[in-house]
Amino acid sequence: MATVKTIETEVELLKREVGDMKKIHVRLDSAIEKIAEVSSSLHTIMAVHEEKLIRQEEALEDQKRVSGYCSRITQ
Repeated sequence: MATVKTIETEVELLKREVGDMKKIHVRLDSAIEKIAEVSSSLHTIMAVHEEKLIRQEEALEDQKRVSGYCSRITQ
């Protein structure tokens, strides 16, 4: 049967391990929050770049159309 001293030692070790786990959980929570922020930022950046690409494609289409009109006029 375990002595009181052994049980006290085991309880103290468990308390220390629980404390260490709390620290790990806090760090994991912080890391998850940072990853979520980065994900949100990347989503915004991607949306902006997609809009820019759409506008560039439209401008290119307009230039091709104008170029076609100019070539018909000069013929």
